Amino acid sequence: MNNLKREFPVTKINDRWWELRTKYEGVRAPQPYNSSNLDALMHTAISQIHSPATKSLISYVMQFQILKAMCPPETVLSEGCILSEDTTEKLRQAMMKGSSITWLKALEMITGTAQLDATPLLEYFEPLANWLRNTNEVDQTYIGWDGDGALFNPEEIPKPRAGMDGGSGILSEDRVAFPGGICANGQECLLDSHCNGTVCVCNDGLYTLEIGTSVNCVPGNPADSGFGDGKGGLVIGLFSSETTPIPKPEPTGKSTKTPSIRPKSSASSKLTAFLLAISIFLCCFT
Repeated sequence: MNNLKREFPVTKINDRWWELRTKYEGVRAPQPYNSSNLDALMHTAISQIHSPATKSLISYVMQFQILKAMCPPETVLSEGCILSEDTTEKLRQAMMKGSSITWLKALEMITGTAQLDATPLLEYFEPLANWLRNTNEVDQTYIGWDGDGALFNPEEIPKPRAGMDGGSGILSEDRVAFPGGICANGQECLLDSHCNGTVCVCNDGLYTLEIGTSVNCVPGNPADSGFGDGKGGLVIGLFSSETTPIPKPEPTGKSTKTPSIRPKSSASSKLTAFLLAISIFLCCFT
């Protein structure tokens, strides 16, 4: 978050990246180290044009902040709450604005502030955090990384796929492809996909989610949640569990139109639509 606020100069971002990786993952920068590089770009989630890593970070924090705003004031998020039609009115109003407002303005309409706040997230996971602290104390688990670390043996280090002679070892844009992209000329498929000889397709065990021209590889079947009709489209709607039949009109001499049937929305349909609305809101505004 500090990097998003630009509290670090550009020349220090790589140093900060490796400080955080060492602190939380126990890994250090490979040697020789160059602070002028930006090693974080090795992750496609960061280097992609649509910045999915930034979207994931912001939307993950926002979902708890939005939930907190829609729950009753006395609610403890870790205990859950029951939403009502009245409490979700601000969410519906923000979604009606669509792309005419920024995601920060939408956040302000729903929560009353345009600032990201991780407090609701911490409140939601507080029981888990307390359990981890107590368990670590009982088991006398040491938190942190000590020592100089052991170097990898040469045979343990994977060989780079790209040639390193005279180059940086980083594939150029025309040498990589994303799911759904062309790979017929030897491009390397990224993001859990592989080349079938023509295009990048999702790896075994994953499903393909197509929204417009965007193709993603996901672990669950999108059709089970109403996303996708098997033809690359996006399906969002209420599917009634019951209908009220209307009798056929008696024949007359004049042409008549068959009246339409208006389905009754069940409670489960409304809940499904609400969850879909939350997902689409976070996707569109971040």
